[in-house]
Amino acid sequence: MNTYGMAVSLAKSAASYKELVELLEGYTSEKFVLGLGQNPILKRANVHPSEIVWALKEYSQFSSEAIHMLIDARLHIHDWQGLAREIDRNVEEEKGSQTGGIPHLEIMRIGYLEGMGFDPTKHDPSSITKRFLSVMRHIFRQKNNPRIAGALLAFESVANPEFHAIDELYKRSGAQENKHMRSYIDGHKEFEIGHKDGLVQAIEPYITAPRYEEFAAGYIEVCHIMSDWWIELDEKLEWTQKI
Repeated sequence: MNTYGMAVSLAKSAASYKELVELLEGYTSEKFVLGLGQNPILKRANVHPSEIVWALKEYSQFSSEAIHMLIDARLHIHDWQGLAREIDRNVEEEKGSQTGGIPHLEIMRIGYLEGMGFDPTKHDPSSITKRFLSVMRHIFRQKNNPRIAGALLAFESVANPEFHAIDELYKRSGAQENKHMRSYIDGHKEFEIGHKDGLVQAIEPYITAPRYEEFAAGYIEVCHIMSDWWIELDEKLEWTQKI
């Protein structure tokens, strides 16, 4: 069943918005590879630390683009004022409202520099990641509020389990632990729970039954694209090992 078909199926099964969110969370947890126990690179027994370093460099490019995706969504969803305010709050946190005025991306950059000697601002991502980022940016630039709301919630919902996977990848990469990278990773494990909970509440008044399908479609689409990206990164590493 395609993305929209599954969205329709889940929407029809839900008796309320909160039940729909629970169904979406259960479905994505089962079907996609976005958590610590599902990450395809972590599941491979023969992955080399240098390969993990490459994967982290690729992920850093997604981290660098995430705030721009939030802003794109904010611009297009401005007429849902309660949700717009919640996005503004999240963006302000990314800019450093809870970290002494230091943006999260700067904490990440320093962490990678200290731990891996790598500056994310100077990395040229692979064609796999460039394509992934282009598709993701497009999702948040459409004028379809229910679908953007679903995409936003997925974006924040998967961030917490994904940062647990990033934490494990960093530990296995051989990179040096440092306070900036630890602050960045552990902070996002906490921040993203608040972001998700805040979005669930901010979205609820706008997602009535006629909007369930589009909302679910946006949610599943983001999870599907992100999951496929991880699989493609893993396949790239496997292919490189064979040549």
